[in-house]
Amino acid sequence: MASSGKNIYRASLRYPAVRWLTLGYVQSRIGDYMYGVAIVAVVFTRTHSPVDVTIAAVAMRLPLVVLPPLAGVLVDRSDRRKLMLALDVVRGVLVVLMAVVISAKAPVGAVVALAVLVAAVGTAYGPAETALVATVVSEDDLGAVNAMSSSIESLTMIAGPALGALVLVVGSASAAMVINAITFGFSAACLSRVASPPRPERSEREAGSELLAGFVAIRRDGALAVVTLALVACCVGVGSVNVLFLLVSGARLGTGTHGLGYLLAAAGVGGFVAASFCDRLTALRRIAVIVVVLLVASGGGLCLLAATHDLAPACLIVAVWGAAYLLLEVLTVTLLQRCVDGDLLGRAIAAVDVLAFAGVLLGGAITGPVAEHVGLDAAALAVGAPSLAAALVIALRARDLDARADAAEAALAPALAVLEAAEVFAGVGRAALESLAAVAVRQPVAEGAVIVRQGEPADDLYVVTDGSFEVTSSGGRAGRPARVRTLGPGDVFGEIGVLGARPRTATVTAISPGSVYRVPGADFLEVVAEGGATFAALRDLAGTRLLRTHRGLTR
Repeated sequence: MASSGKNIYRASLRYPAVRWLTLGYVQSRIGDYMYGVAIVAVVFTRTHSPVDVTIAAVAMRLPLVVLPPLAGVLVDRSDRRKLMLALDVVRGVLVVLMAVVISAKAPVGAVVALAVLVAAVGTAYGPAETALVATVVSEDDLGAVNAMSSSIESLTMIAGPALGALVLVVGSASAAMVINAITFGFSAACLSRVASPPRPERSEREAGSELLAGFVAIRRDGALAVVTLALVACCVGVGSVNVLFLLVSGARLGTGTHGLGYLLAAAGVGGFVAASFCDRLTALRRIAVIVVVLLVASGGGLCLLAATHDLAPACLIVAVWGAAYLLLEVLTVTLLQRCVDGDLLGRAIAAVDVLAFAGVLLGGAITGPVAEHVGLDAAALAVGAPSLAAALVIALRARDLDARADAAEAALAPALAVLEAAEVFAGVGRAALESLAAVAVRQPVAEGAVIVRQGEPADDLYVVTDGSFEVTSSGGRAGRPARVRTLGPGDVFGEIGVLGARPRTATVTAISPGSVYRVPGADFLEVVAEGGATFAALRDLAGTRLLRTHRGLTR
């Protein structure tokens, strides 16, 4: 688990790759918000129709619902960094073309068509970035990195639209497009400074069902299914906010259209404040209870908003709503990165995107019609009710889900305690150790049994639980093997061959009855390879032991 009280910025920015990704992300998101404001302005200025603005907004979101399964397959088959670079370049070119089309006063349909194409091209970018982060960051720091990204997103949600409005005042929609194209170029330059991690091997068992593999991975994991359901329910409210906040501002608060900016800013502030608690949240075990609380805060807040007639309490309610949404989003992303295999991660992220954006589309589609034909209170209830309903469903299953989590933790405890005490795993984070404990198998050993034999292939490594074991080796020379050392509880053997992909360099024999934990070598390499420093430290330790085996033989 991640440590509580961690400074999310210090924990995140110590990774060079995260620093470059963050630098590119900040200005790119601001450019995206400027671009969004410019698109709305162009459509409304040309048509003077709120309906046309709504149609354009829905059209630009449709690729985010339809294309993510295909995008997820692309992400899992590609070098994720190079894919992101290509997407930045293509989107930059398309946005420049859009600036030309706007300047030429082409039909608004051409502008919207290009905007839809930009959205379609960018569908794979988010899953690729999330999957890339999971390969360059320790599992213990994933929550901190996701929290930092979400806090930055909250700030850009405030700054981006404001800068977009300023550009429209002093410049034009074409200028906003050109600026956005420049941000794509800057993002690509930042990405060029990030090294490409090893590409995960595809799992053969997923062949023939790649488009659905992400959904299957989510359904199989109870905690992940719970947070995904919660996020989708919350996204119905997310899709409604522009219309709902605008109607509340005019009909209840008396702040007119500019009140929308106040409420959106309050949501951003709430998310920014909540980001500092995200890392602690992702370290907790009672996921179901946490999710229920967040859903009640989210759905209940939207229902209460329509009954509020003063700006200050309305901003407070919206800030709580923004905090709840951000916490759910970070919790979902972090669980995805921790629970889903690397060769499936892109598709799992894409599956969540499909469901989440479907919720966003639903919220955006029902808010206006319900408010017009039934009333504002009914509209607020309609978009808040899915979160409250999901909270009820999860609450009814919370005891069972948390009992399963407790049982799983108890089952891992013996192996986890042994791994934590071993020198080889000193630099491996808690979450990574938990994944190794889940695959470690305890096996009893009789006196005189040979566990590994010199010259044989190295598939697994072993941690001594109890008993005594003798290490003998010929030291790479012809002749009778000599004793190197005696192993006891907490000692590890077999790691030299696994780390170096070489045959066993020594024979290990039980000199008393005992037991060991056998850790599959492939799982061990997958875990330690996630942190370059950890892998280097383990390789150095293995080298030291190899010298001891081949040059320090006891006579």
